[in-house]
Amino acid sequence: MTRAPEPILIINDGSLAALVASLLAPDLSRVTAWVPPAGSSLRGVGADDAAQVALVSQQSDLLGYERVMTPPALARPVAERWIEQAQSLMLAVAAARQAGCTRVVWPVVCGERIQDMLECSERASLVNRLCWLGEGERAAGEGSGAAPGTAPGAMRLETPFVDLTPGQVGEMARDLDVPLQACWWDVGVTV
Repeated sequence: MTRAPEPILIINDGSLAALVASLLAPDLSRVTAWVPPAGSSLRGVGADDAAQVALVSQQSDLLGYERVMTPPALARPVAERWIEQAQSLMLAVAAARQAGCTRVVWPVVCGERIQDMLECSERASLVNRLCWLGEGERAAGEGSGAAPGTAPGAMRLETPFVDLTPGQVGEMARDLDVPLQACWWDVGVTV
């Protein structure tokens, strides 16, 4: 018996990396594209807020995503980027839970900036631990005895491109024959 592909939430700011992450999903009809809220540092700098939402909607029309979620702008942007990023990642996880997804993909690309790689990986790991704590509490209440993060349906946040350069993502895009009209990308990336 073949299992249906799990539903996936992809943090999607209309960028090339987000589009590549979507195309790597086993079933595009099970992809929820979550556009980070206006004011979030999870949004790239390649297009303004309205253009990013329009690009993600265009991707959905072209590729057949299950849904596009656009949360309201952050009520009060936080001065510290790391706090805001963690807050936005937790909002993505909450949206994933609401959409029935157990996997969240954050297609952050750090290039050769080791410190950024470390911080993004650690931030994702901390969000995973918070999710597992909540799931552990839920599992304990249900009496399942499963270790946090191991039970079926355990939430996880992944960063598949954190150690790639924009050029490497561009190569992947070329290999996947990405519809470039449906995204923005870093200046200097040849696709």
